[in-house]
Amino acid sequence: FTFEEMMHNREGGVIYGGIWMGGRAHLICSKTSMKYAQRDLPKIKELLDADSLYIDVICRGGLHECYHKDHPISRREDAENKRNILKYARTVFGSLSSECTPAPHCLDVLDVGAFSIWVVNLHRHPQMPLAFPVPFWQLALHDCVMTCTPEGFYSAWNPGDYLALIALYGLLPMAIDETEIRISKTMRNTYLEEMTSFEYLGGDGEMRRMPDGTYNFYGVMKTTFADGVLRYGDLTFSALAI
Repeated sequence: FTFEEMMHNREGGVIYGGIWMGGRAHLICSKTSMKYAQRDLPKIKELLDADSLYIDVICRGGLHECYHKDHPISRREDAENKRNILKYARTVFGSLSSECTPAPHCLDVLDVGAFSIWVVNLHRHPQMPLAFPVPFWQLALHDCVMTCTPEGFYSAWNPGDYLALIALYGLLPMAIDETEIRISKTMRNTYLEEMTSFEYLGGDGEMRRMPDGTYNFYGVMKTTFADGVLRYGDLTFSALAI
């Protein structure tokens, strides 16, 4: 690629991404990137003989405008270009996942959103008001695409809390141990059902400071899904019960 193919701002400068192991990243314009997908993805398919592909960032990052004179696009056009890339990748591999709880414009072209985010373990100042975690994304979009979160992504969590939350939020389990296989079988019909309600049932209902400086929520929550199954999450470092 060339810098002329990158996203450009109103002033004509290249739009930068984060800093990774390979150095500073740049955001390629979605209007110029399909040719690279068409060049590389079939080769990756041939090399790995994989039936599914994970594409990072594209469904988590925001939509952009590009002001380069040769490939200007609006945010709406950026969304459509990215959808076309995802559709092409899915055609090549058969199934597709991307990062986090995916943005709404990606949902119908994905099979799984990986690294789904919940905000219960919070870095907060002791004087900040108490925050009650509410799964807004799952309430609105749970029936649109399956989601998952690796336990290692939340390494500060007690394992019982992690298991309670993936059951509570209707997330796919990531391990193949006895407990998570049981969760998978118990919730098999729930993973693409609508989350119809969320309730806070009491308990301690407070944030407690952990040794690493983060804060965990303690309390009991309940979610209901359209299949009629209720999930209870008791975030008190107690054993998981389903």
